[in-house]
Formats: sequence, structure tokens, C-alpha cells
Amino acid sequence: MRANSKGSLYMVNVGSRHLPLYPLVIGCLGLLNIILLFAAIAIGIYCGQASEVTDPFQRAIQTLAETKQLHADKTEALKVLQDTLKTLKTEEVISQKLKMQLQSNTSISDNLQLKLQKLQQERATLHSNPAFSPTLTGDRAAGPDPGVLLICLTWKNVLFAS
Repeated sequence: MRANSKGSLYMVNVGSRHLPLYPLVIGCLGLLNIILLFAAIAIGIYCGQASEVTDPFQRAIQTLAETKQLHADKTEALKVLQDTLKTLKTEEVISQKLKMQLQSNTSISDNLQLKLQKLQQERATLHSNPAFSPTLTGDRAAGPDPGVLLICLTWKNVLFAS
């Protein structure tokens, strides 16, 4: 590139061509601008990554705070676990007591059922006994013989006393 032989400083000879100087300078400055833009982007990315890498002391303080929070969470979880286990043991004791009470009630119910069946059998036996069956004699109804009733009541007391 050299200046025109006629002395014109505004024209540049590139090979066999004569080109004006200003558009060439503008093109070079545009190319330089693009290169600088890419450099700025690369530096911005590098600085962005560098800001993510914090000071080691700051990172240590942050890790310590996280550790304290985890310890507090663990302590709270253990407390809740202990309370839950205590409640579970209490409920288990209540459940065992209810099971024992149910067994007791079942055996009492079975015993009462057996006694009721014996009484029904005894009643059927007494009703089939001719001495117990009522007969009408005149104006009054004759009931069972009082001696038979006394024996039956005594026998019933013997049965249920055991």
C-alpha cells in the first residue's frame, strides 16, 4: 500500500487497484471492534467463573453454617424420634392391657354363657317335671311343690358358687 503518485493522500493503491483510504480504515476498525468484542466476552466469562470461586475463608464460614444447621436438624429429628418411640411404647402397653381385658371379658362371657345354658337345661328339666307343672284346682292355681323349689334353688346356688 502506498499513496497515489499524484499526491492524493485519500487514495490507496492495492495491487492494480486504487481504493479510497477512509472505507479501508473503517473496515479495519470494524474488524478490530469485533476482535475486542470477543475479547470482552471471553474476559466476562472468565470473571463470571472467578466470582463463583469464592474466598476460601468465606467458603469455610458457609460450610460451618451448613454444618450447624445440619446438626440442629439432626438433634430435632432425634428428639422427634424419641418422642415417637415413647408414644409407641405407651400405646403398646395400652394395647396389651386392652388385649388382657378382652381375654378376661371373653372368658367371663363364656362362663356366663355356660351358666345360662345350664339354667336353660335346668328350667327345661323342671318344666318337664310333673310336680312343677301348675294344675288348676278349684279357684286357686296350684304351683310347684315348695320342697322341690327349695331343692332347685339350693342346687342352683351350688352350681353358680363354683
